[in-house]
Amino acid sequence: MSLAAVSKHVGVLDEANLLVQARDGRLLWRQLNPQGLEPARATIEQLREFWAKQLDGLERFLVDTAPPRRRGKARR
Repeated sequence: MSLAAVSKHVGVLDEANLLVQARDGRLLWRQLNPQGLEPARATIEQLREFWAKQLDGLERFLVDTAPPRRRGKARR
């Protein structure tokens, strides 16, 4: 991987607030910032709750509107 490609990837991570930086003389240290993932985690949790409610509602609808089952052998 070229230095330019690495630099571009690091820049994208930095823009997304996924890195923290510390300077030590001429060196620039970067490490993962786990708090940068919090907005994504919150959005995923909201979507999970939304779809859980939607699917629960669909299940209730299907159970409430299902035709009664017949006893005996099924016809073909």
